[in-house]
Amino acid sequence: MNAVTLKNREFGPAIVMEIAERRAPQGFNNIEDVITHRELEDISVAYKIEAGFDPEALNQRPSLTV
Repeated sequence: MNAVTLKNREFGPAIVMEIAERRAPQGFNNIEDVITHRELEDISVAYKIEAGFDPEALNQRPSLTV
């Protein structure tokens, strides 16, 4: 669980909050005024890959069976 928490801080929603706080400590109205759409996409892709949720990677592995 610690590993998941640490990865979330590095790749997940927490990194978006950290960037926003650093760039706009007084607040903002629109996240894309603080973090570009491209940056948000890059963070999202990195998080999906790191968390194992990348659709391409999931589609390439064998299906799980019970």
